[in-house]
Amino acid sequence: MVRQNQVKVTLKLNSICACGFPVLHVLIPLGTEYEINPETSGNFTLICGGCGAENKVRCIWVKGRDHAEPGFLPKEIFEPFIE
Repeated sequence: MVRQNQVKVTLKLNSICACGFPVLHVLIPLGTEYEINPETSGNFTLICGGCGAENKVRCIWVKGRDHAEPGFLPKEIFEPFIE
């Protein structure tokens, strides 16, 4: 797989839901750096694991870290970046 337009971003939020339930494991500290591909994105509805609320968000493709699988995560949990 060719790595195109990879951008490094940092984690700025743990939650996208008003209840505060985390998107990622609570032990992942804010400021953790991730590689993303901003050209691979889409609109998703995430169901909160805490309160069950539906959150409509824009997600971007994120490279897996520390043996984690890659996948889509909400764009808003990362520091702003130029697309």
